Amino acid sequence: MQTDNADTTQQELLNRLRQERLISAYLSQILTRKAYDRMSNVKFAKRELYLRVAKYLIQLKQQNRIDQLIDDETLKQLLLRFSESSSGDITIRRK
Repeated sequence: MQTDNADTTQQELLNRLRQERLISAYLSQILTRKAYDRMSNVKFAKRELYLRVAKYLIQLKQQNRIDQLIDDETLKQLLLRFSESSSGDITIRRK
């Protein structure tokens, strides 16, 4: 029973890694180098925002609605728009 659970967990991890590689591959085709670096930083800081924007960009690319590389400034605007629509902003106050 435990080996089945361990196998399932390992399989889920492998699937997640494959998905991450696919997303990275798509983003490298869609974004300029500077924009790609920014997305990588967002990936570690705000994973949910990263996934939402990445999925949006991939959908646009698959629908052939992107005909040139997205630059850093355009990506900033997208990130801002998606982050404003997210609920539950967290504020940390230091004393």
